[in-house]
Amino acid sequence: MRTALLAMLLVGIVAVAIGAGTWAQFTSNTAVDNNEIAAGTFNLVNDTGTFTFSNIYPGWENSTTITIENTGSLPGYFNLTIENAAGNQEMLDHLQVSADGGTTWYYVKDSPQLITGQHIGAGATVDVTLMFKLDIETGNAAQGGIVTFDVKVYGAQDVDNDSSTLE
Repeated sequence: MRTALLAMLLVGIVAVAIGAGTWAQFTSNTAVDNNEIAAGTFNLVNDTGTFTFSNIYPGWENSTTITIENTGSLPGYFNLTIENAAGNQEMLDHLQVSADGGTTWYYVKDSPQLITGQHIGAGATVDVTLMFKLDIETGNAAQGGIVTFDVKVYGAQDVDNDSSTLE
């Protein structure tokens, strides 16, 4: 009996060894080739051009609109400032600016930041109205004077709706 059991065990081991060599299965492979990740863009442009006011006088007020466009594919934020004011000192001491109907007026000579953290969508435009006035107290030294300045727009892409990345 013991021999028969040993023979059956031996036959089983041989059968498993032979079967393992002949056992087959289907296989398959696939791939996702030529992948690409592309960065978006954030690009502010202003086609407003230079603006000029002439024949201003004490008590004068006027406005102009600047159009800021984001031609990029990502939303963002922007700040708008007045910088590099120079010229007739009497005018600099009395020429004020405000933005978008704001009730707060700033002297142009102080390089004010008029817009802070204004959101602008991808492919969107934002119109900013700048209002200027010359104080009624402006003296005769302003006659014939000229003031020049730059309007600067600083922007950054939207990162989790956080405009704190603007400088």
